[in-house]
Amino acid sequence: MPKIDIIPAASGHLLAIKDIYNHYIATTHINFETTPYDDEYMQKWLQQFAQNSRHQAFVALSNGELVGFAMSQAFRPKPAYSTSVEITVYLTQNAAGKGLGKQLGQHLLAILATQDVHRVFACIALPNDASIGLHKSLGFSQTAHLTEVGRKFGNYYDVVYLEYKFD
Repeated sequence: MPKIDIIPAASGHLLAIKDIYNHYIATTHINFETTPYDDEYMQKWLQQFAQNSRHQAFVALSNGELVGFAMSQAFRPKPAYSTSVEITVYLTQNAAGKGLGKQLGQHLLAILATQDVHRVFACIALPNDASIGLHKSLGFSQTAHLTEVGRKFGNYYDVVYLEYKFD
């Protein structure tokens, strides 16, 4: 497993994060967005995160190069959902399959354990064996399977929800 530095995401990371996101938006069904993110969107995106909160964003740096990011954000907008978060982990194509996603996920979960978080969810479009495997290796278990819930590139995709419990 390569050595990486994991630090909070900052405005100087937005171009690289946007490039990673936009790759997945343009070429895969993994992200259900259909329009690439622009700089204005990314600036607003960053504003949702704060240290010492339930909503965090971290980047992984390998020799100074941003190779991935992980974040927790609101699961649903209604107040009673506030102690539940959804996490996302994205890697560059070259970083995938090397254990970096697990390092990012472990780091994020360790931080969330210090916050008022009760449940963590991952929403994964199928097929995506790599993401399912990553989340299960972090201790998530599958709790829901929604059929043909999203349409992208002319195809319908199922989505599974995986859950991590802080008890």
